Amino acid sequence: MWRDDCQFFARFLCYNRHIIDELYRCYLVITQPSSSYHNQLASLIEAQIGIAVMSKLQHVFNDLLAAHAKGDVLAYLQRLSVTTYADPDWQTVIQTLTIGETYFMREKAHFDVLRHHILPAIIQKRRESGNLYLNIWSAGCATGEEAYSLAILLHELLPDIDQWHIHLLGTDLNAQFLSWARLGVYREWAFRQVDDTFKNTYFDRVIGGWRIKPFLLERVTFRLINLLDTTPTPQYDLILCRNVLLYFNATSAQQAETLFHQALAPDGVLILGHSETIRNRQAWTYHLYNDTLFYTKAGARPHSVAPPDDEKSPTRLLLQSVYEQAVNAIQTEQHIQAETLIGELLTAEPHNPGGHLLLAVVYANQKKVPEAHFQLDLALDYNPLMADAHYVRAMLHWEAGEMDEAGESLRSALYSQRNHPLASWMMGDYFAKLNKPDRAVHHWQNAQRAIKPLLPECPVCVVSPMLAGQLGEILAEKLKNAL
Repeated sequence: MWRDDCQFFARFLCYNRHIIDELYRCYLVITQPSSSYHNQLASLIEAQIGIAVMSKLQHVFNDLLAAHAKGDVLAYLQRLSVTTYADPDWQTVIQTLTIGETYFMREKAHFDVLRHHILPAIIQKRRESGNLYLNIWSAGCATGEEAYSLAILLHELLPDIDQWHIHLLGTDLNAQFLSWARLGVYREWAFRQVDDTFKNTYFDRVIGGWRIKPFLLERVTFRLINLLDTTPTPQYDLILCRNVLLYFNATSAQQAETLFHQALAPDGVLILGHSETIRNRQAWTYHLYNDTLFYTKAGARPHSVAPPDDEKSPTRLLLQSVYEQAVNAIQTEQHIQAETLIGELLTAEPHNPGGHLLLAVVYANQKKVPEAHFQLDLALDYNPLMADAHYVRAMLHWEAGEMDEAGESLRSALYSQRNHPLASWMMGDYFAKLNKPDRAVHHWQNAQRAIKPLLPECPVCVVSPMLAGQLGEILAEKLKNAL
């Protein structure tokens, strides 16, 4: 009897192996903690597309696994491990994680330096050589506003544009974003930093929004590209990759930087987001034009063009030096010296928003609160998206015990600059006071990511003497106590 039972069981195993495999898989799903699946998914995401995912995304992972694993988490993770970013499973992940927040002519300072310095210099050199071509790459273009903004800028700078060979490439990891970019239809929110003349000149009213005119639509090519899995296509005169690398882990960001370095022409220009910085500093040369940073390959000389008279004048150069000295004085807490320097700057340039911001910081440190608010009003009138100004205003409200107003100003700072380190830190403290620990941890971790590229001895922003190392220690202690 016992032998017959054994033979039956052996035959059952032989002919029903798939049932046994399924039972074992169910056992693993039941017994393996969800955090293990989260860790596996996070590792796959970082390896495949570079995005650094944190514990705050656990609810996102739960939703992904519930909606797309179809009850078999292990099989889903296995599919992700053997497919690429273009696969539908990966596109679902990418569309869940990526943010399409953008608009036309975003970051006015960047487009000012492109309009008045970088592009005129490249154009001048091409005309002198007789080779009328331009290669430009908008990396991480989302729904296309940046790429089309560049096309519009070239249209305005080149009266003979039809005689030029222009390769303007927009790339993104999100296939859905690129579909919208190719369609070229945008709602009012995409035009929040431009006037009606811009919209009426370059767009046609259609059902559902505004469609970019055909001659601009045809100017841009969009492609699905993973910055971690791309062979560089030289030689780009200009690469914009703004507010992309800040979401990458350090290794992936370095890999993307290497790609850009290989893809740039010898005298090409790279522009990153205001809150991003190059990690491999030995490979790049830094250039500052009207407080706007851009990069060329180390040892290369960027295209140069004679700047407008007011930009190349000794007075303008002196004022730039005065501004930098004032920032240094604030960061070293020499407030009397800072006030003197800022006075010189604003006497010469009364509409300089940076000068009014620095003066607000000086007044704040002197407890002259009304005067500080007045200077912040002026700074924000000239530049409504000045994150540092919103942060300083938040601190004035905080010290006055006006917590609702402080929260609103911190939100404005983070809207203007998503990963502003000090605003993220204080927003975490704000939610901690409201007894919302999850949201506090989210913002403290955001602050950690913001300062990760900085050396410990680097100031975290122009309005504070706080060093990256000091803030890192504060954040580590807060997270240790919260987690």
